[in-house]
Amino acid sequence: MAQPEQAAVSLILNPTDGSPAALRASDYAIYLAKLTGARLLVLYVVDESRARRFGVPVRREEEELKLQGEAVTKAVVSKAASEGIDAEALVVVGQPGVALIQVARDQQASLMVLGFAGFPDLETFLLRTATVWREVLRDPPCPLLLVPAPQR
Repeated sequence: MAQPEQAAVSLILNPTDGSPAALRASDYAIYLAKLTGARLLVLYVVDESRARRFGVPVRREEEELKLQGEAVTKAVVSKAASEGIDAEALVVVGQPGVALIQVARDQQASLMVLGFAGFPDLETFLLRTATVWREVLRDPPCPLLLVPAPQR
């Protein structure tokens, strides 16, 4: 069992896409940061595959996605700051699962707090786990807290 000093939470990574599940996870991340005194890093990954047409990068679409990411992360950082939490935003371009792992490792995240919307059917489960979730769950860079989407 880890000793308390080894298990201390100093940096919480909160990936977000602005979805209801992600925003609920941000509330948990803010709460945990306040409880532990940890810094909060709010991450938005611009999915490079969404900013391409026929395999060619489309600068305008990438810029629009970056602006969306900046707005989403800024809202979470503002909410955290209003709670007295040291928080910062980071927007990166890449493959979401790979980018989440890389940022967590580079920043030495103590905990990653992610929203999870679930999968309505087996086909969606199989398709989605082949992307972000499979990457993160296959090789978690730090402890993970999965926060379910709000009840409808």
